[in-house]
Amino acid sequence: MLATHASSLRFDTESSVGAVELYESSKEAYRSVPLDLGPLADRRSTNEAFIDATDFESELLIYVVTEWPLTNQSEIEVENLTLSGDTLVGTVRAIGDNAEEGDQAPMFPAGLVRVSVDDAHLTTVEVTVVDGRDNEEVFEEAYNG
Repeated sequence: MLATHASSLRFDTESSVGAVELYESSKEAYRSVPLDLGPLADRRSTNEAFIDATDFESELLIYVVTEWPLTNQSEIEVENLTLSGDTLVGTVRAIGDNAEEGDQAPMFPAGLVRVSVDDAHLTTVEVTVVDGRDNEEVFEEAYNG
């Protein structure tokens, strides 16, 4: 997993805690992941290598973005990923130095998560995203692999 601090996915921070996108090819990932924005641009070659190293015949990428309430160090943490029938179920949480101290501008930690799906017969990916205020939302994406 690569944690970043830029968002390619737009979401209304008043009504949503984040966003999730599923990539089944490097073309999809390159089209959507914000490789030229903010701090992610500083790690462009690392993120490109991460995408390029993904074997989309047996793996998929999940891009997750959420909100951290203040400007200080923040990232995402994958708490769990399990297979439940034909659904990959996981939880991703925003974590950071301190949710109470820092500039009042929010951060948007994000990251790519690579998942091996070699022998799984997935049809759906369901990710619960938890923001820096412990609000959570479930996102469901169809998997066509």
